[in-house]
Amino acid sequence: MLLITDLLSVLQGQVSSTNLQHLAVIVQSILSLSRPVTTLSIARMSVVSYRTIQRFYALTDINWSLINLLLFRAFVYKQGKIYLLAADETVEDKAGKYTYGLATFIRPSPKKPSNRLAF
Repeated sequence: MLLITDLLSVLQGQVSSTNLQHLAVIVQSILSLSRPVTTLSIARMSVVSYRTIQRFYALTDINWSLINLLLFRAFVYKQGKIYLLAADETVEDKAGKYTYGLATFIRPSPKKPSNRLAF
């Protein structure tokens, strides 16, 4: 079985070595969790602190779309095959009472205003 660091080695040119190490620790922690995945539960299962995980999630220099593409090309893509890209919206409850720049919006299914985030 390959180690997480071996799997993430395809990202070496796109992510700094420190961030790659943090990503490996976070992925390992998420995969070992049996309870709901939260930042706190990841920190409890890993060797990095809660604050380090928050800093990692706040990074703006990581191009997540490119990372997804690199992982797809390295482990899934086969030349000559046809692939279909699909997306699914997820609606999550919003934490807290107010988030700057976010007001209520109309969800398509119940047609009611909601304080939720859609991804």
